[in-house]
Amino acid sequence: MRHTNTSFSENAVLAKARAMYGKRLTGRDYAELVNCRSLGELLNYLKTMTDYAESFEAATKDIGAAQIEELLRMHVLHRSEILCRYEISIGENLYRYFIVRNDIKQILAMIRLLIIGKPEKYLLNLPPFFNKHTELDLYELAAARSFDGLLRALEGSPYKKIVEPFAADYDKRGVYIKIEARLNRYLREFLLKVINRGNSARGRRQIHGIINYAQDMETIVNIYRLIRLADADSDMIKDYIDTEFTNFSSREIKMLINAPKARDMFSLISETCYRKDFANVDFSYLEDAVQELMYRRFSREIRYYTNATAVMFCYIFLAENEVRNIIHIVEGIRYGNPPEKIRAMLVGADN
Repeated sequence: MRHTNTSFSENAVLAKARAMYGKRLTGRDYAELVNCRSLGELLNYLKTMTDYAESFEAATKDIGAAQIEELLRMHVLHRSEILCRYEISIGENLYRYFIVRNDIKQILAMIRLLIIGKPEKYLLNLPPFFNKHTELDLYELAAARSFDGLLRALEGSPYKKIVEPFAADYDKRGVYIKIEARLNRYLREFLLKVINRGNSARGRRQIHGIINYAQDMETIVNIYRLIRLADADSDMIKDYIDTEFTNFSSREIKMLINAPKARDMFSLISETCYRKDFANVDFSYLEDAVQELMYRRFSREIRYYTNATAVMFCYIFLAENEVRNIIHIVEGIRYGNPPEKIRAMLVGADN
């Protein structure tokens, strides 16, 4: 009986995720959105012509860009919650993964503001919706005016133990990278526990296929940014990169970490297991190339994967990519950019 229930929940997730993906923005929707001349016009289109209608139902025409972004992120989390309810074997813990991921994002945002001496600005970007879904009190986090205040806000959470060792030198060069690496490692360990619970060996292979790919793409971008923006040496990069989920060989990781210059990443990638993936993408901006590759991979796998968790991860990435596109459009409208310039920033807008 348990096998039957699991099969039923798997099939329900597959059907629901694909149905939700089927309501994604079309090329025509994107064409209409990039041609909007005001945020009010964009809001009206989202409310009347797209699957975002319910999320924006109560929004008024004078809504600001920050509020639009908040509602978009709420939309994705709500969709995550819906899918997780279908997966009875691991759904609750998988949904918790998305909450933990946001917790870490909020903690890092506050640490960045503490480093530049402007912690009061966190309140301007505090996501009220998430405060109802996390064990953290984000308002207490927003009230922190020092690293000690941050630690008090994290009291009783697993995050305090992770960041506390950095209290004395959190604002020194390279320390933020170490804090981020430790928090992200905790997130990946949490995810590993979720994956290993309630999934068959075949299912775990499909899940790892998705996660390894996403992690490797993130690793490529992170190494590139660390070298280009932080002038990081190999030791600093090693401290940041986590190879728990990867398709890279140890030789390939070592080669990328030791890239002499950021621009050398372009040629080095062609010597890795992802040489074919990068053969047909524009290398003008590495970050955009990676986002495009992930979009291609996940939009393909959501149709063919048979494991519910793997399909859920594909859907969440694609939903977040769509939200990122809308945010680009919002910013483009705010700054008066022409439609063709906005369109060039979008990934997967020609579906």
